[in-house]
Amino acid sequence: MLKPSTPTPNHLRSLKLSLFDQVAPRLYVPVLFHYLPNSEWNSELITERCDKLQKSLAETLTKFYPLAGRFREDELSVHCNDEGVEYVETKVNADLAEFLHQGPKSELLNDLLPTYKPSSPLLLVQVNIFNCGGLVMGINISHILADGFTLGTFVKEWTRISQTGTTEEHALGNFCLAGIATLEANQSRKELTDFVNMVGSTARDTSVGIAKASVDDITSMFVNFKIPCQKEEMDMYFCTSWCKFPWYEADFGWGKPFWVSDVSKPAELITLIDTKSGDGIEAWIGLKENEMAEFQRDPDILTFCPPQN
Repeated sequence: MLKPSTPTPNHLRSLKLSLFDQVAPRLYVPVLFHYLPNSEWNSELITERCDKLQKSLAETLTKFYPLAGRFREDELSVHCNDEGVEYVETKVNADLAEFLHQGPKSELLNDLLPTYKPSSPLLLVQVNIFNCGGLVMGINISHILADGFTLGTFVKEWTRISQTGTTEEHALGNFCLAGIATLEANQSRKELTDFVNMVGSTARDTSVGIAKASVDDITSMFVNFKIPCQKEEMDMYFCTSWCKFPWYEADFGWGKPFWVSDVSKPAELITLIDTKSGDGIEAWIGLKENEMAEFQRDPDILTFCPPQN
C-alpha cells in the first residue's frame, strides 16, 4: 500500500458523503494512459520513472487524502485514516505497438487495469511496463467518492507534482479552524459590522429555507426516476461524456500519452472520449450480445466507424 507522504491531521479524519455519493453505483471508474517509449529507453530509466510515479503519488495523496482512506461500515462517510492506495507494477512480455496493432481487444485492455473487490482501497494504480519501454498506466477509482471530473483533477495535480516535485501552498483542507482563529476582527467600524451581521443573519435564514426545499426536490427527483425504472418494459441506457477533459495533457515528465482509453463496459453503458487530435470522439459502448450484433450492422454506424473487436 502506498500512503500519503504527510499524515492527515486529526480534524480532517472524517468526510461525510453527500446524498448523491451515497446513492452512486458501487463500482470503480477506470482509465488507461498509454505512453510510447523514447529513443533513450533503458531499464534504469524505467526504474527512475516508476520511482517518480510512486513519490509524486504519495505527495498528491496529501491533498486528496480521502482517497487513501476507507469507507466506514455504514458507507455514509469516509474514514481518512491514511491506510493507503494500491500501487502495483507489472511486466508485459510484448511490445506496446504489437499489443495495440489493428485495434486492441477489450479483454486485453482489462488486464492492464488493477482489479478491485468490495474490500479494495478507494484508488488503485497499475503501471504496466512493456518490453519496448512503453508504459500503460491503469487507474481505478471508487465512483462513490469520485467521478470522471474528480479523477481528471486528481491526475492533473499528480502530473504537476511529478514534473515539479513540489506541492502548492494551499493544499486541500489547509484552510482549517486553526487558521480562521488567527484572524482578528476590526472593531473600528461598528456600523459596518452591525450591517454585516444583519445581512449574514438574513442570508443564513434564507439559505436554510433553500436547503430544505432543495432536499425535498432532490428526494422527489429520485423517487420519480426510480419508479419508472422498475418497470420491466423500460429499456435504459446510460451515457457519460469525458469530452473536453484534459486527459491528453497527462505528462508525468516523459511526454504526453499517445492514447487515453476506457475499457469494456457493462451492458447499457456508454462512455465518450475525445480523440488525441480533438477532431473526433471515441465511443466505448456496452450492450447485450444480441443488441451489439444489431448495432454493429447498423448502416449509419458503419458510415462513421469500422467495426472493432
